Amino acid sequence: MIHDSSDAGPVERSGARDDLMQMVLGGLWPVEAHVETLLDRLEAGRTAR
Repeated sequence: MIHDSSDAGPVERSGARDDLMQMVLGGLWPVEAHVETLLDRLEAGRTAR
């Protein structure tokens, strides 16, 4: 569970896109290794369809 940028309360999030948003909003940008992993997961999901 994380807090959104408006700090209105906890927000449930899941998935690669939300993981990336959490890193960006959390001030952890750039985190090259994590970004590469997330992009690999996204590409694998597209290929599996």
